[in-house]
Amino acid sequence: MPGQTRISAATLLDARLSYRAKGILAAALSFSPGFEPNRDWINAHGTEGRDAITSAIKELRSLGYVTDAWTDEVPPRRALVWNNAGS
Repeated sequence: MPGQTRISAATLLDARLSYRAKGILAAALSFSPGFEPNRDWINAHGTEGRDAITSAIKELRSLGYVTDAWTDEVPPRRALVWNNAGS
């Protein structure tokens, strides 16, 4: 994990996002490219619980902060793509 992460003020001040969702987004954005924290990883490394994490990811997805992508792996798997600016 790098020492510092840049997150836009607009993201942090987005009143549409809960603090739970902002915290998960900030943690996800702090990882180096190539590591995509998924729901299971977040659940294993926090105290929120699976339902709360699922709810926060849905919230982030609905506002464009999280999108889905398919990996180049064989077989391909769906991965979360974390964005610093929603829609």
